[in-house]
Amino acid sequence: MEDVYNKDHFFCNLIWDRLLSYIYERPLNASHLKPIEDFLLEGKELTPFSQELFTYQEARKCVLDFDIYTMQENYDKFPNTVDFLMDCYRYAAQEGVMEAYNNIGVYLGMTNRIEEAVLWFEGAANAGLATGMTNLMAYYGSKGDSDRQFFYAEKLAEIGNPAGMWNCAVSYHFGYMGREKDIEKARNMYQRMMLLVLENDKNELDFDSGQLLSLKTYANYNLAKIRMLTEEQTEENLKDILNLMEHTPYVCLDRPKNIELREEIQNLL
Repeated sequence: MEDVYNKDHFFCNLIWDRLLSYIYERPLNASHLKPIEDFLLEGKELTPFSQELFTYQEARKCVLDFDIYTMQENYDKFPNTVDFLMDCYRYAAQEGVMEAYNNIGVYLGMTNRIEEAVLWFEGAANAGLATGMTNLMAYYGSKGDSDRQFFYAEKLAEIGNPAGMWNCAVSYHFGYMGREKDIEKARNMYQRMMLLVLENDKNELDFDSGQLLSLKTYANYNLAKIRMLTEEQTEENLKDILNLMEHTPYVCLDRPKNIELREEIQNLL
């Protein structure tokens, strides 16, 4: 069974295990702007600077085009603009827009206030948002708190998030995040990942769907390799493994490891 845990045979890297970047909502949709629009249209001020910086249309566009990396780059040049934008998000948060909680956390984290950011991420995570859970998973990974890191990976897995499911699978597979190696739990999670589909069957490869394609491809390979190493290599089993690799939706067939394993199976048939 030792070969089943040999990292050289598998795809084995964790995803979002360190806080190298943040995941944010981009952007909020127009329905989230209703409380902000009402506030601005009434002529009320959100900050002492707002009246000199923004018309209603400028404010609306700024909120919809939220990009924390652009904000970080421009903060020194345009601090009032960024402050006003974040006031819009704070107001939205007060009105119960939970996506705003996560983005406020991202802003605080990017401006070196990570301990404050965690509270906002927790608010987003408690509301069931994958972005908040992902940022917390990465945060606790950077802190070396494997129990809390795995807690949020498991929460993500429960809602069908591919990064969370992948992290849980490889944690059980290779003993990451303080888990005991458990090949059956890993195998079961890989099998669950085979059922993941692109949201609304959309064709365009945006960030989320691109990540799903990659992680499902890795999981597909790992599951097939586990079966090769643990099951009797009968013609029936080999054909079933080959079918898994070639006919599972949303799997990239041209990865070198996948090609090599399929050729190995075909040569045994």
